[in-house]
Amino acid sequence: MADNGTILIEVDAGDGRLLQMCSSLPASITGNSVVKNIAFLSGPITINPGVNVTIQAGTITRIMKDSSIYVDNGASLTIRGTLTADENVRIEVAPNGSLVFENATCYWGQGSKIEVNGGSLTINCGSMDKTDDSTTWAGIRVTGADLVTISDATISNAFINHIFDSNLLMSNSRINVPGGSYGLLLKNSAPGLQTEIINTEPGRGFYGFSNQTSKGIWLNKMKNPVYISNVDFYMKTPTGLGNTSP
Repeated sequence: MADNGTILIEVDAGDGRLLQMCSSLPASITGNSVVKNIAFLSGPITINPGVNVTIQAGTITRIMKDSSIYVDNGASLTIRGTLTADENVRIEVAPNGSLVFENATCYWGQGSKIEVNGGSLTINCGSMDKTDDSTTWAGIRVTGADLVTISDATISNAFINHIFDSNLLMSNSRINVPGGSYGLLLKNSAPGLQTEIINTEPGRGFYGFSNQTSKGIWLNKMKNPVYISNVDFYMKTPTGLGNTSP
C-alpha cells in the first residue's frame, strides 16, 4: 500500500491476461435489453411476454451449439450485425411475437432453423447462409404468421424454407437453392391471404439446382391469388443444361 492509501497491484511478466468484455443474456429475460459489441448466447433463453431485445448494429453474436431462443407472446427480438449460430440452434417465435433481422449477416450451422408460429418475421437487407463446416442449414419454417416480409435480402443453402397459411411480401430478394432442397415452399389452405413476390432490380429470384428432389419455388394448395413479377428462375438441371420453370 502506498503512503496515500492507494492499493498497488504488481503484475510480473507472464501474469497479465487481456480479457475482452462480452455480452450475454439470462435464461429468462424479464425486461427490455440491448446487446452490443460481442455476445455469446448459450442454453435455452426465453424472452418473456412484452419484452423487447435488440442486438445493436456492429455487434458480433455467436449462439452456441444446441441453444435456443424463444420469443414469447408479444415479445420481440431484433438482430443486427453479424450472427453465427452453431449446430442445432433454434430461434422460435410464439403467436404475436416478432423476429426482425435488420441489415444482419447470418451464418447457420447444420440443423439450425428459424420457426415462426403465429407471430411475424421481417428480413430487411442482409443475408443468411450456412457456416463453412455445414452442408446446409435447416431453414425458415413459418406457420400462421400475421406477416412475413423479406426485402433486399439473400437467403442461401437452406434445406427448406416453408411459409404456410401466412401473408408473404417478398421484394428484391434472392434465394440460392442447393441440390436436394426447396428454395421456397408455399401453402395457404384458407383464402384471404396475400402472397406477393416482386422485384424491381435485376439478379433477384431463385437460383440453384432443380430436379425431382429440389425445387426453386413450389406452390402447394394455394387458396389465394399469388402475384409474381419480374422474378428470375435460373434453376439448373443436374446436367447443367439450361433453365427450368419454377
